[in-house]
Amino acid sequence: MKILSAILVGLMFISIHLTAATVTSNAVTGNWNSASTWVGGVVPSSSDSVVIVNGATITLNVNATVYKLKINTGGTLSLSSFTLTLNGNGGLGGNLEIYGTLNGNSGIIQLTGDFTLSGTFNYATSTVVFNGNDAQRMLGNAPTFYHLRSTNTNNTVGKGVSLHQTNTTIKGNFIADGVFSRNSQSFPNATVTFDGVDTLKGSYSFYLNHVVINSGASLNGGYKTVYLYGNWTSNGSFICGNSSIVVKYDTYSSCQPNNQTIYVANPATNPFWNVTCDKTSGKVLPIGGTDNTLGHIYVLNNFSVNNGTWEVNDTRQLYVGKDFTCSGTGTFTAGPGRVIMNGSNTTTLQLLSPGNNSLYKLTINNSGAGVKLGSNTTVTYELNLTNGILYTRNGLNAYELYLSNNDISTSLTAYSSTSYVAGTLKRAVTNATYIFPVGVSNSILKKYRPITLNLTNTSGTTWILINEDSISNVGTYYASFWIKIQPDAGNPVGTVQFNYNLSQDFASGMQECMISALRGTLPPNPSWNYVLTTTTPASGANNGTISATLPAVFSPYAYILGEPTPQATNPTICDGNTATINITSPTGYGNFYWYAASTGGSSFNTGSSYTTPALTDTTTYYVA
Repeated sequence: MKILSAILVGLMFISIHLTAATVTSNAVTGNWNSASTWVGGVVPSSSDSVVIVNGATITLNVNATVYKLKINTGGTLSLSSFTLTLNGNGGLGGNLEIYGTLNGNSGIIQLTGDFTLSGTFNYATSTVVFNGNDAQRMLGNAPTFYHLRSTNTNNTVGKGVSLHQTNTTIKGNFIADGVFSRNSQSFPNATVTFDGVDTLKGSYSFYLNHVVINSGASLNGGYKTVYLYGNWTSNGSFICGNSSIVVKYDTYSSCQPNNQTIYVANPATNPFWNVTCDKTSGKVLPIGGTDNTLGHIYVLNNFSVNNGTWEVNDTRQLYVGKDFTCSGTGTFTAGPGRVIMNGSNTTTLQLLSPGNNSLYKLTINNSGAGVKLGSNTTVTYELNLTNGILYTRNGLNAYELYLSNNDISTSLTAYSSTSYVAGTLKRAVTNATYIFPVGVSNSILKKYRPITLNLTNTSGTTWILINEDSISNVGTYYASFWIKIQPDAGNPVGTVQFNYNLSQDFASGMQECMISALRGTLPPNPSWNYVLTTTTPASGANNGTISATLPAVFSPYAYILGEPTPQATNPTICDGNTATINITSPTGYGNFYWYAASTGGSSFNTGSSYTTPALTDTTTYYVA
């Protein structure tokens, strides 16, 4: 038993000795697997700590695994095309310390510990992989990598891979198959600089502080999500792919900039795919230089403000290719900037949903299916309808677009039959002539039916809302759409001009000369038979207009273009007597024309009553 115990103790002693062994190179030029390269002629094994001494130039000519590696000042290690694995188990193990020179060539360094650079790292096309399961740091001088990868999946606070305290430069692929910590809590200037042809890869998202893309460099975002806790500065090329930039802020990090900036040197050719502001505090400030295009932001897909503030300062422009949404506590400060909805998808509508946030300038320049509202939307200065239809109806929700600038020269700068508001447009008004470039909402056909209000006296009215919506045109000669004209207060005085299309808006048989401007109850169960005073009769053939005087009392607010339905008494008289026929409906003002036949011929009387000559037989008269 005593002999067996002695043997076990001896084995334990040998095991401890092997784990702690340090293998030092000779000051020679040689290959890694050559015995003459190493002191004592022993090639390092996986449990050895290796030192490359001053004067040594060693080439890795095989794949090798060691405990840790230190390159002294004056020493050189070249990876060639092989893989060197530093496989310590935490503590001081797995560390790489470069005080001399490491030539990366096309090789791979895998380490479970820290990367310390106090000498020279010639990265070439090499790959550095952090594959530990604890905290791994980049220490010493700011490193430049070609390919940089993390497979460290420990996402506990303080664990994973911490990027360098000041700057980590990447020339090739940036691969997050594990955790990258942005290192911003203690080091506010921690920056990732892209200075080559770089691509974001891996199964993890990127949590970064400041991001810089150097002039001449290119970064491909791929399908990755970048959580940005600092500033974005791009002087090079950003290929957005289907990537997402999410601007964040941590209240526990006093070192993080509260107001984060986004700078893109050539914004039109360097768009983003998705951009989200999700800050618990502070602002995002797009910034620019002397070139007027600088500071613009192009988002090809979705732009959203969930929390925090996105501020369009100066005269910046925000281009959005799909949805614009503000939700939660998100604030969009329009400043004097412009939002441009410039989607091109021919099957899906863009969504414009700023919530409680106003827009300063809004341009609709959609070459696809158009834009729909997801909330009531206020434009405080300028509405520019360049291309595409803006639909205010969204499913069962009926929203409105409010143009709160009453200056007719600046508030509405472009509109057309192919670019208008389908649904509800509200405009601030004064004594002037206002165009409401509206069309029929909820209609199978796209119908542009603008309304012109010539206001001679607002009489206490500050805004007027106009809505056009479809109705069923069955069994009458009424139009297939109705119009709501509603002031906020007062009783504006002036005229209103309606537009129509005979073939699209009325049932067959409608005659242009019989169209009147009618007012009645709101749908459903409409009853329109109150005729407004016509100031300009229906004209224009197939596409025409009719003008009428605004009513003395606006409520109800429903209007339609159609044929009034006269209702008359049908008196019975004795043979040889005369009769007086009175038109009792429609009410309001209008001219009634009397005819002897149902079609053709000339009117023989005008007015709401007619006294016949002596009649000896049943006689029918026709009134229009």
